[in-house]
Amino acid sequence: MNKKYKYTVDISRYGGEHTIGTIPLKVAKWWLENKSADEFEDYMLCDPFDDEKEELNKSIPEEFQINEYWHDMEDIEHTNGAEYASSNYLYVHEYKEDQDGTYHNQGIQIGEYPIDDITIDSTSDPVADATNEDGEITNGDEVIVYGQSFEKGSWEYEEIETDEPFDISKLTVSVTIWDNLKIVDSINYNGECYGNMGGSSWGKSMAFWIDD
Repeated sequence: MNKKYKYTVDISRYGGEHTIGTIPLKVAKWWLENKSADEFEDYMLCDPFDDEKEELNKSIPEEFQINEYWHDMEDIEHTNGAEYASSNYLYVHEYKEDQDGTYHNQGIQIGEYPIDDITIDSTSDPVADATNEDGEITNGDEVIVYGQSFEKGSWEYEEIETDEPFDISKLTVSVTIWDNLKIVDSINYNGECYGNMGGSSWGKSMAFWIDD
């Protein structure tokens, strides 16, 4: 019987939740002409069912109100993961098999690699897919909005099981473009794709704006 090797991969240190959505052009124009970027951000980051949002809406004509959670404005893209950036590292842990055939619950770290030393094998650009050559939304009279919860922590990926010891040269990543960032969606090892399983992180800041 061939020996099985089990590994987990996580990426630390910066990343977060990132959305790309749309609002009607007339709504975007009203906000850009009547409120500041900071006022729009504060408004969008309010809980839509909170008393603060209700109070803010008193000064906004109903046709220009936006009563949605920021993270639900995702009709173009919604991704949560680590950044492909020089500040981040990819860690590999091996799960050792016991004599009874079970594996230790805690993996042993066997590798630490700067994430930007890992090859990108595919890139998704949802805004480019949703806009024409002039940068305009191709599916209607709308404007793009970006939302972000910038976080610090670690993002984990599905377990890798192989018949051979881990080889970093067989690992690549797939990324999604969000504004000027590349967010790691999945890792790929020896031709197989391993999805993002979430992770442990905490918020550092938030942002929401109209792409004008």
